[in-house]
Amino acid sequence: MTALWILAAILALPLLVWVLRWNGEGWIPQGDQAIIAFKTQDVFSGHPPVMGMRSTSANTVEASAAHHLGPMQFYLMAPFYAAFGWQPIGLLVGCAAMAATFIAISVRQAWHVAKWPGVALAVFCVVGVELSMRAVLVLPWNPYPPTLGLVAVLITAWRLVRGGARALPWFIGTASFVLQANLYYVPVMAPLMLGLAGLGLLRWWRRRGTMWPLPGEGSAYDEEAIWQRPGILAIVVGLVCWAPSIAELFLYSPNNLEELSALAGGTFPVVRILEAVAAVGVVALVAWWTMRRGRPSRAAAARCVAVLIGLGVGAAYVLGGSARAPYASMAWAAPYFMVGAFVWPVVGLRTRWWPRVNARALLGAGAVAALVAGLLTAPSAAFASPGTAEQLGNSDTSRATVDEAVKLIDRRVMGTPPIEVLGGGVQSAFGDSPALMLELAHRGYDTYMVRPWPNDEDDDMRSSKNAPPKRVVIVLHETKPIELIIPWEWPSRP
Repeated sequence: MTALWILAAILALPLLVWVLRWNGEGWIPQGDQAIIAFKTQDVFSGHPPVMGMRSTSANTVEASAAHHLGPMQFYLMAPFYAAFGWQPIGLLVGCAAMAATFIAISVRQAWHVAKWPGVALAVFCVVGVELSMRAVLVLPWNPYPPTLGLVAVLITAWRLVRGGARALPWFIGTASFVLQANLYYVPVMAPLMLGLAGLGLLRWWRRRGTMWPLPGEGSAYDEEAIWQRPGILAIVVGLVCWAPSIAELFLYSPNNLEELSALAGGTFPVVRILEAVAAVGVVALVAWWTMRRGRPSRAAAARCVAVLIGLGVGAAYVLGGSARAPYASMAWAAPYFMVGAFVWPVVGLRTRWWPRVNARALLGAGAVAALVAGLLTAPSAAFASPGTAEQLGNSDTSRATVDEAVKLIDRRVMGTPPIEVLGGGVQSAFGDSPALMLELAHRGYDTYMVRPWPNDEDDDMRSSKNAPPKRVVIVLHETKPIELIIPWEWPSRP
């Protein structure tokens, strides 16, 4: 097992390189990432988050104002952000820690499925995602953290299809994180989850002679302590992961489930419903084909997962259309797993050759592959990608605006009055304003901004509608100097 952890650490080395590089470049969260930073801070406040980030559902169905499914990302990043004194590097370290955890889960679960051949498939998927996404993997924007999480989902699903029930709590935990991060993953993972549910029900019936959750004749797991049973652990993990989202259903009206229903109602016309029914039929066929002879082989189980995730990626494209095609980058793990699953038997990874391979030699080969990936994703190469350049450019723009605004406030404003931040353009309103609010909040100011959202949210305490009448207003412009409006009652300097 030591070799596995060493391999996982090597695979995570590029994450450390990227954290240091982003921090060295002076990266600060702006736009959605600044809002994520606020929500992460709120974890330790009196109003912890119960909603995920806002979605762009209104672009698809105008009447929908849905959030992503949950705030799990904020809770996992919060200890790291707090440990670094709410500095930007804390967000980067938190994202890197989550990504490293997903790598470790993938490697360990793959070992349980097929020993070193399985680990080889996991390494292939992890390195593929790292090469495809590069430095943005350690940024907190919600499309980025789940990309390596999907690798862990696919590997744990592979183990489940093989009959490894002990992977169920790991699958529930990783799948919950991925699903909560972005709505795009709902259609991507739907066929996989339906297929696994069908396999689980079928196996329960075969082993116990009854339908779940009736206990039937019992199984070997029933002889263990209740807290060791994978089904019980999976339920506990699921409840913990989804507790904030469940609480939101009772705290807000309309709640997110109602908004998601409005989104689904406008997204699924008759033709797409028929397509969904056909897809469910294909999922059922794949599940039956996999189980027709009992426990499937390692290669057959991998192909089963590959087909189901392939159906999911196709479903996501059909539902979202070409306008949502850029979101496909969040599912890089899917094509790598599909290629690995179908190439596996061809290159002989399940023949007698593998058991005779020296584990240290294989670890060395994996280390070399990971180091090559690290060289390819070294600072110069990693920051040459378009996504990285865009993120760095936005950060630089916001940092310059924030520095100018803070100097103006320090020069003119006495004390720490409440401050409302307004933007006069797209970048200043949606990029620079949240970044400035975050910086001022760290300096002890109560900050507010206009939030164009039709429903109540869990962070409305920062909405302009709740700002006190006696407040300082700062207006950010993109082509004009920053405006500072100070009420006459508040002491100020000329």
